[in-house]
Amino acid sequence: MKSDSYIIDTNLLVLLLIGLDNPRTIKSHDRTSKYNLEDFEMVKAIFYNALKVYITPHILSEISNLTDKQWNNYDLFNIFKALAKAQIEIYTPKETLLDFQFLPQIGITDTSLYFAAKETHSIVLTDDEKCAPYLESSGCEVLRFSTL
Repeated sequence: MKSDSYIIDTNLLVLLLIGLDNPRTIKSHDRTSKYNLEDFEMVKAIFYNALKVYITPHILSEISNLTDKQWNNYDLFNIFKALAKAQIEIYTPKETLLDFQFLPQIGITDTSLYFAAKETHSIVLTDDEKCAPYLESSGCEVLRFSTL
């Protein structure tokens, strides 16, 4: 799979954020402990080598909710802002999200990810093995992190 654009799912963006702040904390952070330095380097390479990286307001909110307790660390907060600003925001109206057939199975954030991927023809980079089959069956190009 070769694409100029990606949508990176929440957990992997949290990994990128924590790793950019301090790679040594990846294993000790509750949201990134299942990852290692190599995983961080892969996500970082995809993020910085893509011509475009898209984000939805829902993914942005999830990242904020998962990391905002550490924002007394101003470096982390500034990295969060820089990462968010480096991505192109794609908004999907709530009516569209609420009518998606797989919303009950994958939730609102992954539904927004689906619509953003379809609109931008981007590859979805995800480690969410529950969501990936729904995205694939709906015609999204998915790069499962577990295969990297």
